[in-house]
Amino acid sequence: MGLRAALGLASLLSAALLGSGVTSCDFHRSSKHAESAKVPRLRIYALGGPAGAIEPCGCVKDMLGGVDHAAALVLGPSPARGTLTLAAGPLFFGDPVLAEGEQQQALFKAEAMALALKDMKLLAWAPGANDFALGESEFSRLTGLLGAGPLLANVSGSSTLARQRLVEIDGLRIGVVGVGRPTTDSAPRPEIVVQDASPALVQAQSELKKAGAQMFVLLSTLPRGESLRLVEKIPGFQLAVLGKPFDAGEQNDAPFEPELVERTLVVQAPNHVQGLVAVDFFVHEQSLEFVDGSGLTEMTERTRMKKRLEELGVRQARAKADPGSVLASDLLSLEKEIQRLETALGKPVTSPIPKDQSYFRYTYLDVRETLGSNDAVRGQIDQYYQKVNQSNRLTFANKLPVPAAKGEAGYIGANECKTCHAEEFAFWATTQHASAYSTLVKGNKEFNLDCVNCHVSGYEEPGGSTVTHVSGLENVQCEVCHGPGSLHRDRPSDLTLISPMPAESLCADGCHHPPHVKPDWQVKEAWPHILGPGHGFPAVAPVKVTEPQPAKTGGPASPKAKPN
Repeated sequence: MGLRAALGLASLLSAALLGSGVTSCDFHRSSKHAESAKVPRLRIYALGGPAGAIEPCGCVKDMLGGVDHAAALVLGPSPARGTLTLAAGPLFFGDPVLAEGEQQQALFKAEAMALALKDMKLLAWAPGANDFALGESEFSRLTGLLGAGPLLANVSGSSTLARQRLVEIDGLRIGVVGVGRPTTDSAPRPEIVVQDASPALVQAQSELKKAGAQMFVLLSTLPRGESLRLVEKIPGFQLAVLGKPFDAGEQNDAPFEPELVERTLVVQAPNHVQGLVAVDFFVHEQSLEFVDGSGLTEMTERTRMKKRLEELGVRQARAKADPGSVLASDLLSLEKEIQRLETALGKPVTSPIPKDQSYFRYTYLDVRETLGSNDAVRGQIDQYYQKVNQSNRLTFANKLPVPAAKGEAGYIGANECKTCHAEEFAFWATTQHASAYSTLVKGNKEFNLDCVNCHVSGYEEPGGSTVTHVSGLENVQCEVCHGPGSLHRDRPSDLTLISPMPAESLCADGCHHPPHVKPDWQVKEAWPHILGPGHGFPAVAPVKVTEPQPAKTGGPASPKAKPN
């Protein structure tokens, strides 16, 4: 299939309404240059499945994600006379099956996501299997909070689902149709019946044409290959927005390349609100036949070069950190290739603007802190954290740590360790690990199941800590790296009772792995910030001994972290 040149993009999209009625929506308008093809008549934002990820982990700066940042972009000044926001993929939950004991917090997060996307003016989306994780009744309730139409024309068994939606924006009538398969082997939904998508799309198109639709958009959560074949088989859709059938775990998607399949532009945004796709439509003399004004072929090549440059950059950094691992001639060749790619990427895109024709432009937009934050959506996130803190503090109040078995070591806390290891303790007290728990307290996250485990010691370990019982084990203390120390305290000369030097992989295996850190994060880069006097490294400057204080929470103290 792939990218195809010399293809037109016919018809387009506009405002909102379930079923066959039409409502005129005035999302964002600019009265200037009303009939000029220099101003997009319409911008469509396409969102991938957030899968409950309201924002990234806050331990690393400038991470991708955050619905408040996405909202700041979508609701900010628009370059177009009208905008429309659509999505494909799971919105509410991180997995199709929720772990026992975590359902209430997941529901709180789903509610926050629904209200945030409502503030973003999401019009419609094609659901994924995760959205039904708590059954039809909760799916219906969350959809009511969201206020957007869940569209799956080929699925029956849910009274909440609709087949299509007809919308009008700036005089353009747009038919939006959804298809998908919201079931998985691990989460079968006997009440949901999935039918062949092809006849469902043909019927939906026919109904929308009769209702006056001028343009058509497909939202699909079928597997990507199946979606592309469907787009090729069923003509008439000017835009197809793809999403994942389901999501699972914390892994972030890489951006997806746009494609032209016959006359349909196919786009897909990554999960977890890492980025948005924006498609601008420029109308010339009221013609709704669109050609490519993006230079998609060149764009695909530039994306390939960027990925290659990132790979070479990682290799270069590793070679410089360990000079003996690479030949000087190989390093020189590597640097020349990096320079060549940087020069090529520094040149502007040369795709000319089509003359005397209507055209579209595709843009991929990273969601970062630099976009700013929408106050209303930020408020939904903050309320979520407060609600979870209050609920989990009570729910897990009686969940005590499992005692260490007889003859096995338990956790004793850094204050016990400093008796014999004063130099090591003094250095540790200057690191960010020593204040890890206080960052949770400041953000009302100390009882949050997605956060606590990476900010305390001995979490869910025998003789360690639990969600609300962390007294003496707040922060990332000695025993996170060296293991529980009760036996070592009693017999300090027996070094087999403790781990003197943990493997570097411990950091990445435990907490510092994507999506909590950037994909190119290396333990070696962080190692100098962890090791110091008493840990194999001399002091760079005199170390001020400051003893960390246990956080005051006003109640019993706090679980390992997931992306929020």
